[in-house]
Amino acid sequence: MPEETILIVGILIPLIVLVISILAALEMSAIARMKGHDSSKYFWWCFLAFPFGAAMVIALPDRVGNAPETPVINDKLPDL
Repeated sequence: MPEETILIVGILIPLIVLVISILAALEMSAIARMKGHDSSKYFWWCFLAFPFGAAMVIALPDRVGNAPETPVINDKLPDL
């Protein structure tokens, strides 16, 4: 096996996978923060066990109300 192939398979591919895992875990952690959950555990779950961590972040409830409040114009019920 040539030395270049050993370098690619042994060093570069695991390094690329590590960088992609870190970036994906950071993004999922940012999504958890947008939902109002400020904990580093979501980063670690997504980094170490991505399918389970991603499912956990997807299932998180939204603690931050993103819908703008609109004033109530008419609060009467219609006649039946």
